[in-house]
Amino acid sequence: MNKLKRPIIAAIPTYNEEQLLDDLLDQVLEDQYDDVYVLDDASTDNTVELALYYGKDVQVILGKENVGSGANRNRIISKLGDSAIIHFIDADLRLNSDRNPERIREIMPSSGVGFIGGLVRNPDGSQHPWNYGPAFSLPQMLSAWTYTGINRLAKRDPVAARSLRSSLNRWSLMEQWPDPQKEPLARDVYWSCEGNLVIPYEVFAGVGGYDPQLRYHEVMDLAMRLEKYGLKRQFDPSIDVTHLDLEWVGKESSREFSTALVKIAGKMGVREFLHVV
Repeated sequence: MNKLKRPIIAAIPTYNEEQLLDDLLDQVLEDQYDDVYVLDDASTDNTVELALYYGKDVQVILGKENVGSGANRNRIISKLGDSAIIHFIDADLRLNSDRNPERIREIMPSSGVGFIGGLVRNPDGSQHPWNYGPAFSLPQMLSAWTYTGINRLAKRDPVAARSLRSSLNRWSLMEQWPDPQKEPLARDVYWSCEGNLVIPYEVFAGVGGYDPQLRYHEVMDLAMRLEKYGLKRQFDPSIDVTHLDLEWVGKESSREFSTALVKIAGKMGVREFLHVV
C-alpha cells in the first residue's frame, strides 16, 4: 500500500489520567487521526468514563488488571490492520506540532525503520533530557551518569556545561545522547522515548510488542529486538510534544526500575553488557 494512504492511529495509554486526558483527546481529534484509541491500564479514577464520553470518536480498550506501561500498549495488538502506523502518545503530553498524521506519513519510510521517536519538551519549553540515547551496556550506564551531571551543571553554568560536553563528544557514547543546549535535529538513534513514538503496526505486532515483564526500559528492550531484525530507529523533532508531568521515577518505582535493568542485562549476556569486543 502507498504510504500516503496508510491510516495513522493515535494510541493513548492511560492509568488514572482523568485530570489530563480530555485536553489531549481534544487535540488529537482536532488533528484528524484516522482512529483514536485509549488503552486503559485498569484505572481506578474516572479516566474510562471520560474517554467513553467521546462516544464513537474514541475507541476504548479496557484492561482488567494493571500490567504496566509496556504491556498496556500491547493491548493495541490485534485491533488494527497491518497497514496502520501507530502514534503512541502518553496522556500527560500535549501536542505542539500540528498536522501530525501528515507529518508521520512524510517521515516514515515504507521499510527499513522500526520506529521514530518524536521530540519531548519540558513544561518550560526546554528539551526533555531523555529523548533518545545509546544501546544499553555498562559503559552506557557510565555515560548516562556523566550526561546527567552535565545537564545539572548546565542549570548553574551553561557556558562550562557546553565546553565540557563539546570535549566529551569525542567519546562516541556521549555523542549519542541529546544535547539539550542545542537545536534538536533528526538523526539515527538506538532507542527513543516511548511517550511520543511512531511505529508501523506490522513491526510492533511482528516482534510481539513490548516485553510484558518489564515496567521500565521497555523501549530499550524493543530497540534491541529491532536491531536484531536490522531495523533502524530514528529521532525526528518535527513530531513535537510537551511533557506536563516532570516525575520520572518515584521512590515507590525505583525497585522496578532497577529490576528492569537487571532483566535486560540478563537477556544480553555478560559479554555484551560489559561491551567486550
